[in-house]
Amino acid sequence: MPEGYYSEKMEGQYIDGLVFEHLARELFPKVYEKLKVQLGFDFAVSTFNWFATGFVNVFKDTESCFRVWDVCFIRKDGRFIMRVALALLGIMEKDILKCRERKEAEDLFSQITRKVDIDELVSLAARPSLRGSLFRRGPELDQEIFKLRTHYREKCVQAGMWVDDNDDDDDDNEEEEAK
Repeated sequence: MPEGYYSEKMEGQYIDGLVFEHLARELFPKVYEKLKVQLGFDFAVSTFNWFATGFVNVFKDTESCFRVWDVCFIRKDGRFIMRVALALLGIMEKDILKCRERKEAEDLFSQITRKVDIDELVSLAARPSLRGSLFRRGPELDQEIFKLRTHYREKCVQAGMWVDDNDDDDDDNEEEEAK
């Protein structure tokens, strides 16, 4: 899983919520407009459960969750979880655009995978080029996910939301060497 997912502060899930919102704005502008602008939807809050549990609380059965986890572990880079979230957004686009209230959208996100065929989802998320022009080619999207995670982690550290563990370790080593 990506860095910080199961740390004390669980910043990994928050960062992935920001990355997801960024990519939703870029890849699904109509959905983003509907959710964020018209309904005041908070992507980071509404997708926290997806990322924190690896979709365990939103899949209709354990087998579906295990299918996604298998691919996540095979790929070993943590980016597949973001691809699954983006594929879900694409699959559910029509339902999302019908929402008239934020609560309706939040309910849809909490139950989104209950309406999705797991074979279709895994196939769509795993393709190098997902649904034609909907996604960039696989490696380019994966590189962007990595860059965006780094970008938003740095922004959160700069904003004082949490201390970068790597910087903290360097300070400890400098103090040790000074003694």
